[in-house]
Amino acid sequence: MLQPVSAYVLTLNSERYLERILQQCWRFAAEVVVVDSGSTDRTLAIAEDSGARVLHHPFEDFRRQRELAAAACRHDYIFYCDCDEVPDDSLVASIQARVAQGLTHSAYWVTRDWEVLNTPVRVVYPVRCPDRLPRLYDRRRCYWETDKLVHESLVAPQPVGQLDGRLTHKTFETHAEIELKLQRYTDLAALGLVRRLQQRQHASRWRALPHLLNSLLPSPLGALVKSYLIRGGWRDGWVGLILLGYTLRYSHLKHWKAARMLWRDPQLTAESLPG
Repeated sequence: MLQPVSAYVLTLNSERYLERILQQCWRFAAEVVVVDSGSTDRTLAIAEDSGARVLHHPFEDFRRQRELAAAACRHDYIFYCDCDEVPDDSLVASIQARVAQGLTHSAYWVTRDWEVLNTPVRVVYPVRCPDRLPRLYDRRRCYWETDKLVHESLVAPQPVGQLDGRLTHKTFETHAEIELKLQRYTDLAALGLVRRLQQRQHASRWRALPHLLNSLLPSPLGALVKSYLIRGGWRDGWVGLILLGYTLRYSHLKHWKAARMLWRDPQLTAESLPG
């Protein structure tokens, strides 16, 4: 018996690429679900015009939004992409072929290219580009890591397959977007660090000190060596320099914010975050 596929997209003011993304998803999916966290642009109109089922949920963290979206899907095999990730025609054709043959693996991996300021890049901290990750998966056999709120990972047991084609991640199209995502991602990354301490019952005000010290030099220095030097960010020219600034600030801010959270309130929750 052939397994139908559900697809979902998380959105927030995502009108730029959403129409194209939904068109591509409808070519292989039996249903498309959009989970929106408060858009004020044309996102909702685009989603509704496409025939997608639209759900509304205030943003908590990426893992929680993905879990809610998957729960809303009617079918066990689920494809997901973000609102700035465009599936190409080869990827669509590969999914169509796999569905026609019958889906059997726990997950199917997709290769993803990255563009920053409309330029292909080799690394966006902490990700080497292109990267490869499961995007079509069986929710009965796969699950999300519980300790990551950003750059979250789907755990897919063997056997897994590989899809042809690519996703193009059109991230950071303006300098303002870089700053906006930097603040949002480091809020979540810091909260993730605090939650790991909470789970081990080690969260206290004095745990702020190691994160404070780490924010000043070890974390930014390590990120520079790993991302810019070893992984080749230096080869991305002026865009690589812009991303180097992002890398240094990201690695500093996630520990600085974690230290501040622990010092002010070791039992901080996602609802306590600003914004």
